[in-house]
This record gives sequence, structure tokens and C-alpha cells, in this order.
Amino acid sequence: MCIYTTGKGELHGFKYYLRIIVSHMKYQMIQASRKDFLGHVAITRFS
Repeated sequence: MCIYTTGKGELHGFKYYLRIIVSHMKYQMIQASRKDFLGHVAITRFS
């Protein structure tokens, strides 16, 4: 995918692509923080 084109369709596609990446990163962060939280709860409960 070329970023440096000035066409409307290309720009729209790039924004869509960025949105997918951002939402995926947010999802990964939520999953990681949830795992950390569960691990913390387990450690504090069983120690």
C-alpha cells in the first residue's frame, strides 16, 4: 500500500488500515492488562 498518493480512495484505505492497527493494539493492551490483573489477583490471594 502506497502512503504518498493523493487519491481519495488511497487516503481512505490508509485511514481504514490505521484504524485497524490502532484497534488491534488497543485490544492487545486490554488483553495484556487483563492477564496482569488476573495474575496480580492470583498472587495476592494465594500468597
